[in-house]
Amino acid sequence: MLLNKTYNQGDVITFKLTNGEELIARYQSETLTEYQITKPVTLTPTPQGSLGMLPCMFSVELNTVTINLQKNAVAMAALTRKDVSDEYTRGTSGIRPASSMEGLINAKSSA
Repeated sequence: MLLNKTYNQGDVITFKLTNGEELIARYQSETLTEYQITKPVTLTPTPQGSLGMLPCMFSVELNTVTINLQKNAVAMAALTRKDVSDEYTRGTSGIRPASSMEGLINAKSSA
């Protein structure tokens, strides 16, 4: 069986797990049975009614380790929406993507 790779290394992917949990992570590679991901976070509601991102594993140094996510635990997977991907990048690396900066610059220049 051939593996049809649909993502590129470094893409931010959203996984809907079979238990209903939604996971966002940076894609590294995959095999027939696993996704190799880094910096996985899970979505959680905040007291303000929006969504927050929390590390999905608290006892692991998620910034330096690759996690093997079993494909049989994944119901769906897709590229993460751009605004969510930008927020994920900012939250996991401290880097503000250029597309996020554009909105900030446009807002300041129109004020």
